[in-house]
Amino acid sequence: MVKIKFNNSLKKQLLLGIFCGIIILIVLLDISQYYFLKKNLYESKIQLLESRLHNIYIYKLKDTNNEIALRANAQGLIDASIDMDVGISIIDQNGNVMVDSKSKGKTNYLKHLLLTEIPEFNKNEPLPKLSTYKYKELLKTKGGLDKNIIVNNILGTKYMVLVCKLGSLNKSYSLIQFSTSMKSIDNLIIMQLKWCFIISIILFAIMVVILRSFISFSLTPLERITFAMKKINEEKLNTRIEMLINQTEIQGLVTEFNCMLKRIETSFENEKNIARKMKKFVLDAEHELRTPLTSIQGFAEILKMGAAQDENDKALALDTIVRESKRMTRLVNKMLLLTRLDNKIYIEKKPENIKDIIIELKDELNFIVGLRTLKIYAKEDIWVNSNSDQIKQIIINLINNAAQHTDEEKGELTIILRRKLIDNIKCAVIIVSDNGIGISKNKLDKIFYRFYRVETHRSRKSGNFGLGLSIIKSIVDEYGGKIEVESEINCGSKFSVILKAI
Repeated sequence: MVKIKFNNSLKKQLLLGIFCGIIILIVLLDISQYYFLKKNLYESKIQLLESRLHNIYIYKLKDTNNEIALRANAQGLIDASIDMDVGISIIDQNGNVMVDSKSKGKTNYLKHLLLTEIPEFNKNEPLPKLSTYKYKELLKTKGGLDKNIIVNNILGTKYMVLVCKLGSLNKSYSLIQFSTSMKSIDNLIIMQLKWCFIISIILFAIMVVILRSFISFSLTPLERITFAMKKINEEKLNTRIEMLINQTEIQGLVTEFNCMLKRIETSFENEKNIARKMKKFVLDAEHELRTPLTSIQGFAEILKMGAAQDENDKALALDTIVRESKRMTRLVNKMLLLTRLDNKIYIEKKPENIKDIIIELKDELNFIVGLRTLKIYAKEDIWVNSNSDQIKQIIINLINNAAQHTDEEKGELTIILRRKLIDNIKCAVIIVSDNGIGISKNKLDKIFYRFYRVETHRSRKSGNFGLGLSIIKSIVDEYGGKIEVESEINCGSKFSVILKAI
């Protein structure tokens, strides 16, 4: 099977399309010119024949109503209507030509005229004749004729013929035929078409040169854009195409392409950040899991080898194994929770009263804060379409985080629930504040990173993995809300969770 491969060059396609359109236009113009030129020239011949007919005296036409009158007036009719470019024939009632402008019985004036001033007659071309049957049929036709017919003579020369009755229109014994050669007109039309064709070729060649230059100039910005695009790779996504172009469409293309590059760059940076965070997450998870596993493995081997003979040593080893196992379980559970949140696994939600959830958690929160002071201000019933377990997770993690960064005895923690209108949207705002050590400005944008700890020593001592705030952020993002942080060193921190209320 033969496959035809077309050139996909936009420049060539544009040139081909325009040139085809020009060729079709030229052909149509030439055809139109031929048609109108031929029509006008043929009409001029018709007018010529009709003018010769009107040269004949009316009374001669009326009086020529029998064969005797016809023979007497035939030569006079021819002399009266003779023209340098018109041939005349008289046809009798039998459909035969009695006399014509080329017969031997011409007058001296007519002979001189034909021999000296009419080129067509100098060639002794015979005048055109219709068939005898056709002439008889015309004689039988009632009313006037004035019928124009295109016929050829015996030599093949084209003539226009006008036939008219002599005598009475309803009962005529003869016809008069005017004929004029169309050869000169046809030659003129052919010559005109030749010149039109030559001029069209010249104009087409000129337009090819002009259009090619114009299209090349118009497509130059696209070629420059293509050249610039070839230089862009994953290492140069910050490159932008800077061109001042007066063409609206191409300038729009450049603008949209730069916007697309910006989106790709942002997406690529996000992917790199995600990959970097994932790598750090895996390393941190490996580190966090290695610590309890090492402790469990070490004390298990001590017990297995019988090195712990004292009951207190055995109890210490077993307590350490249990404690580290629980710590590892909490870590794994938190990692699984983050994975579920990342994968957006469906969790059933229903209208929940945030005030009731906070009151329900009061005893558990008091246990978390220990000797610290906990104040709760939740008087309004505020409903949120949510999952109660996730709301509890947010509040517990915020309180746990606040407790870890405040003094064990002088620490003051506060929970405030309030309703707020934000951008004409009713929102529930859960505020957890403390008077702890605070967070420095340069760390505020990192506290939601996984396994990030503001104070490593304090966090490890309290068993914190640095996942609590990451879990809160993931839950809040799933609800389409947001979390805001305000903090000052040695003055404390305030976390505001904003969720859409019902």
